[in-house]
Order: sequence, then C-alpha cells, then structure tokens
Amino acid sequence: MVPKLRAVLGLQFAGALQSAYRNLSEDLAQCNTSGGLACDLGCVEHEKVLEESFEPWWDHQMPWRTLLHICELQRQRGSAQAFLGAIHEKRVFFTCCSQSSDQCEASALLQGLTDVEVLLGLVAELAQVVLQDTVFLFNTGDQPLTDRAYWSPVPQFHWVRSGGHWTVPLPNPFQLKAHAKNLLGDSEGNQGNLVPWGEKIPKLFWRGALSAPDLFALEDIGTLPRVRLMKLAKENQDLFDVGITNVDREMYRIAGRSRVQALVQQLGGTVKHEKSQQQMPRYRYLINVAAVLSSWRLVEMLATGSLLLLQEGADHELILEWLTPWEHFVPVSQGLSDLVPTLRWLEAHPDLAERIAAQGFRRFKERVRRQDTWCYLWQAFRAMADSHTPPEPAALAALTAEPGWREVPAEKLRKLKRHRRRILHKNGLRVATVRESDWKALEDQKEKRRHLRSMLSALGDVLERLVFSSSATVYRPCEEPIDEQRPLGCTNPYGWTKFMIEQILRDFVVANPSFSMSILRYFNPVGAHPSGRIGENPHGPPNNLMPFVQQVAVGRREALSVFGSDYSTHDGTGVRDYIHVDDLAEGHICALQKLFTMDGGCITHNLGSGTGYSVLDMVKAFEEACGKKIPYKMVDRRPGDLGTVVANPGKAKADFDWQTKRGLQEMCNSAWKWQSNNPYGYEEGGKD
Repeated sequence: MVPKLRAVLGLQFAGALQSAYRNLSEDLAQCNTSGGLACDLGCVEHEKVLEESFEPWWDHQMPWRTLLHICELQRQRGSAQAFLGAIHEKRVFFTCCSQSSDQCEASALLQGLTDVEVLLGLVAELAQVVLQDTVFLFNTGDQPLTDRAYWSPVPQFHWVRSGGHWTVPLPNPFQLKAHAKNLLGDSEGNQGNLVPWGEKIPKLFWRGALSAPDLFALEDIGTLPRVRLMKLAKENQDLFDVGITNVDREMYRIAGRSRVQALVQQLGGTVKHEKSQQQMPRYRYLINVAAVLSSWRLVEMLATGSLLLLQEGADHELILEWLTPWEHFVPVSQGLSDLVPTLRWLEAHPDLAERIAAQGFRRFKERVRRQDTWCYLWQAFRAMADSHTPPEPAALAALTAEPGWREVPAEKLRKLKRHRRRILHKNGLRVATVRESDWKALEDQKEKRRHLRSMLSALGDVLERLVFSSSATVYRPCEEPIDEQRPLGCTNPYGWTKFMIEQILRDFVVANPSFSMSILRYFNPVGAHPSGRIGENPHGPPNNLMPFVQQVAVGRREALSVFGSDYSTHDGTGVRDYIHVDDLAEGHICALQKLFTMDGGCITHNLGSGTGYSVLDMVKAFEEACGKKIPYKMVDRRPGDLGTVVANPGKAKADFDWQTKRGLQEMCNSAWKWQSNNPYGYEEGGKD
C-alpha cells in the first residue's frame, strides 16, 4: 500500500526552518504536539476552495489518496512546532511562495536560503528522529536544484532538466487550483480544450514577466526578447494580443516604477499583476519569453491546449526531453526574427496548427497525468530522506568503482553504510549470450560470481535490501506461459551464471534472515527512452532481434535473417514476450518499494507482458515506425530455439501491482527514434 502524502515543502522555506530547528528542543517544549496544534497556523482559507475543485483530480492521479488540509505559516516564531504539529496531525503542509505576491516579500519565513542541501539535510534529521514514516514531496516553484549530482537510486528522477539544473515537475503551491482545472482537460469543467480551432482567439499571448538583467541600462532595453515581442505586437496587431502578467521587482528597483510604466505604455502594453490562482486561458498560440523556462511553466503552458511557440535557448534541452519540434510545438529563434513569418504560415495552415496543438496537449497528459511519473518522484525523494545526509559528489565519487569490471574494496563499500540502505544490482558487463558461449565467456562469468560473493561479504552488515536483475534464460525450455514455479534449466553460460547468482543470493538471505531480496527475471527488454537519447548500443553484430532490425532500418545491414518459418505459430516465425525498457524500470521501482514492506526474505517475479509477438509482427510494427520496408530472408532454425516463449506476469501484478503499459508499437517507435538519431550508436560516424 502506498503511503499518503503528508508533507509538501517549498525550497524558500528551507533557511527559516533550519534556523527554527536549531532550537527545536526548546520549541517542542513550548508546543503541545501530543494534544493537537498549539501553534498559530495562520490561514487555512484555501482549504475549502481546494478541497472542492482539487480533490477529485488529486485522488485519481496521485499515488496517495487523501488531501486532508493545506496550511500556511504566518509567523516565524513557532515554525518548527507548526511543522511538526501539522505532520503529527497528518496534514498536508506547504509554505506559499509567489514572487509576484506582496505578502511573500514581507514574510520573514520566505527570506531563507534557497539551498537544497540545507533542506535535504533538515529533512534527513527529521526523518531520522521523529518522522520515519513520512513521505516528503518537494516543490521548488521556479527555483532549480543546484547543478550537482545528488545520489538517487531512481534514474527517472532527472527526466526534467533546465539549463543543466535538476528541477521538479510540480506547480507552485499557489497554482494548484489552476493546474487542477487544467489537468482535467477532458472534463466538463474545461471544455475549452475541445473548442474547434476556428472559434478560438486568433491571437498570440505572451506568458512571462517584464524583467531586467543585473546590469540594467535603459537604453539597452530594446534588446530584451520580451520587449522585442511587444514591438512586434504593436506592428502586427492582427496577430498579437500581448499581455504583461507581471513586471519584475528588480526592474522597478533599478529603473524606477515611473520609467517602467512609461516604457510599457509606449510599447502598447499595460502593467498589471495577475492573480496567481487564475487559470491560464487557452489562446490559439502561446509563447514564453521568460529568461528560464522552468518545468512547471512548461507544464502549465501545455495544459492550456494552446499551440506552443518555444524559443531555441538555454532551455532547449528541457524542451526536447518532453517534446518534438513541429510535432508537439513550433520552434522560433531566440531573437524572434522568424516569429511573424511563422505565425503567418500557421494562419494559412490551420489544420496543421490545430494538429500540433492537440498533439502537444496529448503529450502533456501522457507525461504529467500518468501516475507512474509521480511514483518516480515519490520514490526519489523518499530515498533521499531515507539515505540520511546526501554525500557530497566528490565524496561519493571516491567511493565508486573505476570504469570497467574491477573489485570494489570492502572498506570502500562499508563507508557507504550511512548513505545507502538499498542497492539495485546491475551487472555492467554482459559477457555471454547464445552466440558467445566459449571458454573465455565462462571464465568471465566465473569472475563475475567471485565479485558478487565479495560484495555480499563486504556488505553483510551494511546492506538491507537488494534487487537483482536476473533473466528468463534460467527457465527450462517450455512453450506454455512461464510462471515463477516452472522448473529451472539453462542452455547457455549467460543463463547458468544468472542461475548460480540467484542461488548465491538465496543462500545469503538464509544466512541473513533480516535481509530482503528481490529477483527479477526479464523477458526480452526492447525499446528506448522516449527522448531518443538513450538506447541499446550493441558492440559488434547484434544478438537480439530488435537491435538487428534497427540496424537494417538505418542501412547498416542489408537484411534481417529470420531463423525458422515453420513453427506452430500464426505466421510460422518464433514468438517471444517483449517488454518496453520503461516498463522494466518501473518494475524495479515497484520491487524496491515492495522490499520496504518486508522484514526479510527473498521474492522472485517475472517481468514480461504475457503477450507474444512473432518476428514478422516485430518487422511490421517497425516498418510502421520508420516508414520504410525492412528487407528480410528466411533461413533455417537455430538449434535449441522454441516456437513460443511467453511470461506469466501475474505474480508481479498481485504482489506489487505492476504490469506493462506499453505495447509493441510504442517499443518500435522509441527504438527507431533513438536509432535514427544515432545511426552508428553513440559513436558518431562509426563503423561496424
């Protein structure tokens, strides 16, 4: 059962809370946490509004189920008491921080350091002392985390980046109501997303603040993109409806309020402060010209269903993590020189413009409304809280093995005790497949097992949980759906190595009863990261079907050899159970989460779809993905190959509610996106 969300913190609160926590013992003596909340919690005025409009979306889309209360702190004294009190009362807690809000500027609470290390350090203390079962979900608003490599066992944690910084894809707390409405884009409350294109406002809306650089000179203001946009709007009033939602206080401080107002009026705009709770409207086109396109701003823009016009700037990496140009958004230059011609062209092609806007909105729902995205974040932050104080990057690097397969000294591993409580064991070197079963491969597998025993010996008093990546090759050949009770028996050194490692791990659990172990047996992982940046890059001739098909599609190989055309299958070719790598990653998270509910023991699960696809099914799906024919030739069967090998993944569904979500076409689409961007793998211009 997934715990309920109990705390939402803003980074702006970190410094003030740290200061209050220094005197926590004194504060706790003044706060009757056992009898309720004795501290002044200030306003709870948002509670009713948010419960009415926000609760249904929250309840359906988040891994936790209940939103109890939302509170704001009003005074600095007693912040630690109120924090602990809200937690003990099982309330959701956050600080309001809106840079466009006058109240926040005057609040002492929001003058603290925006330092993620301070915040994580404090949370680690609280988690260790009084909040051991609390789930923390952090909200950074516009503030990026520092550009450092914080340790996290969840690789999906970094799937949003902004200019090299890690950011969290969550809205500012003040924007919750607006986001709740926008996220219900297909509900009765937001039917504007379904309005025909011709009936929408045929103008462009600017979402951003008029701000100034640190060294501001009034005569140079015409070079700012936002001012450039206003000039274009004044010259092309039939296309634009530019509104200033906020004027940066820094600009007021340096240039003066009267100068700013005069400049804005000269450019044809009006100075106004938009209420933070107001829902962003849907315009035909929506452009952001802020200095930094934060992840939550991108989420908010996509949620409107408008056609996004995004500049090619420092945040281009963030945009490409989410979206594809001319499929989900329309790119424009940093200087906006091509903005007006682009708008004229889109106006002349309304069907294409509407299709791009619709695909962008669908992409938003796929990435943001999908529950597993929030699970990634929950697991990442829970891991950070559980790992006590995060190690400094330099210190962590010193505890890491050098590249290649080398033994990590036991003393180094033991130093990780205060930082790590679980390990995902991934053998970095796959040295034996069906085609590589020679004596050298056997020696390498023997060396692998020796290193595993060394690791377990070193971590016997440190490690508490381990997830091991095994393989379906440990099963005895069988053409019926394979469950975890099927007899084991391998046909190649790779399978036998997995089999023997499994046995070593089971023996280790018997000798250490409090140790929790998860063994995951894969069935044919395929596909790539949806960004197209991470994919399978085999060295030498591929040994698996999907990479071979990919290389044929990009012209590296002439044709695919199909081994056997006379099996008892629907088209005569072999049938296998394929699983998308993203589903596989989610399976690891679910297994790790399951281990936290155990007091020891070993569990084994299959990770497969339960559905079989033939070789020709794969070829046909890949042809649709790449838009070209895949040449193939039928050849004789390979010795030992079976006609059908399919998993029975029912146990994983029953034990930790995991099942595959992505089908064959999505596997092929993502694989082609990576291969087409990297024809020769990660080595540009390389050769086979």
